[in-house]
Amino acid sequence: TVNEDILTTEMDPTYLYLANKQHPVSENYNPGTMVTLSTDYARRAIQIEERTAAALMAMMDEMRADGVNDAKVTSGYRTFDYQNSLFEKYVNEEMAKGYSRQEAESIAATYSAYPGYSEHQTGFVVDFIGNNDMVLDESFENTAAFGWLAANCWRFGFILRYPKSADKVAITGYNYEPWHYRFV
Repeated sequence: TVNEDILTTEMDPTYLYLANKQHPVSENYNPGTMVTLSTDYARRAIQIEERTAAALMAMMDEMRADGVNDAKVTSGYRTFDYQNSLFEKYVNEEMAKGYSRQEAESIAATYSAYPGYSEHQTGFVVDFIGNNDMVLDESFENTAAFGWLAANCWRFGFILRYPKSADKVAITGYNYEPWHYRFV
């Protein structure tokens, strides 16, 4: 159970942690107290940082109270090692299409972080997926959940981290991801 008072407490400056292509996360970074989301909120047992979990559950509870029930969390905290294996999987998939290792890494880096550069390692990020979907793709933007999140996620401290516009892709270095939300 998460203490809901966490949502109203002053933020510890160490909680403000930037992770992106220019700011790596230490291989041994510790996101602090972790919470395992129940299957009420996630497809399977997924861990995220405690304050992020409190805000996420409050947000999803309100979303459901508004009649929007078409999404669950599919990804949260990732260890350095898990991100490494995930990135290597994507590189291998691109190489199987005929790209060189260097080309494959460059392509994979548009939709996945190198190990040590993933926001997921902070514990402050979740990926949503539609209830009937099995893959993360842009079709999530066609769900009622995406529309609700676009209008309301900010109220709970979340942002859509990788927006659709070309100027934002140039800034973030990642393609549009309508499913990826960062707790700030």
